[in-house]
Amino acid sequence: MGVQCGRNSQGLTARRDRDARNAVISGGRCPALLDTTCAGQSRVEVVSDYQRFADQGTTLELRALTVRQEYWVAIESFDENGVSALGPAIRIR
Repeated sequence: MGVQCGRNSQGLTARRDRDARNAVISGGRCPALLDTTCAGQSRVEVVSDYQRFADQGTTLELRALTVRQEYWVAIESFDENGVSALGPAIRIR
């Protein structure tokens, strides 16, 4: 992702686990991926920030979410070429 991979959030998925307190977020794939996933309770408010580096894969498991609370995620990626624009927020379903 980052600058050299162009538009981020391609392939971004976010879904609640059977245990609704957990969610799995998966990002797009890029060989130079160093990505940051932001989770919030609205599309504009950033509540938490999680960094995933290229050697950690593109999947993040969020735990201890509030049941029946709406959460949104977006990806902002970075690599040695710079930082991408924040991708569109998607709702965790």
